[in-house]
Amino acid sequence: MTPTELQKHFAAQPGSGQIGSAFAAEGLAYWLRRLRPLRVVEVGSGIGFLTTVILRALREVQFGGLVSAVEPNAWCRERCIENVKRFGHRVPALYTDWRDVAHIDFLVIDGGDRRNDYYGNLTKRAGVFFEGGRREQRATLRTMYAGGRPFIEATWKPRWTRHKGYAVVLFDPTRVERLWIAAVRVREWVLDGIARARGRAIGKRRAG
Repeated sequence: MTPTELQKHFAAQPGSGQIGSAFAAEGLAYWLRRLRPLRVVEVGSGIGFLTTVILRALREVQFGGLVSAVEPNAWCRERCIENVKRFGHRVPALYTDWRDVAHIDFLVIDGGDRRNDYYGNLTKRAGVFFEGGRREQRATLRTMYAGGRPFIEATWKPRWTRHKGYAVVLFDPTRVERLWIAAVRVREWVLDGIARARGRAIGKRRAG
């Protein structure tokens, strides 16, 4: 199943009210295939939608990454385990709260709070994926690394609807990555401008 097909499946499950969008899920799978991280940590697994996307994307590239997740809600943890097993994946390590995890290559923020602990053990060339807007959490990361490690950041939103999409931060970027992300930022700014001129809301969660 593609991430979009998985989103439709999970959207019909109990507890699906806050699951990520199909657009964000497709973006997450793309970045996992691109970066092929060894250690992935997800903050806010919920009922396991993006957790399943992560596990499937890593399996598709035959990359045996180590996946763990944080979910404080006991009911959601149980649903996550059930759903991950249903799709034939090994259940990742599930924690009730954040714990110090060393050498994180790819961090997925799909919940949690504004603490900066999440961003303390990111490896060289690490990536951070933010589902939806999550402006405050992204601001925490920027403040933590301002004037320190180099990083680049961009957001992606659906081309026509301009609803919430996702954001990615890449640490220690190459020159090519800097140019690419700069082009993405310009493109997204232009598309936002066109949408505003047409009276569309920018960055809102899509209803339904």
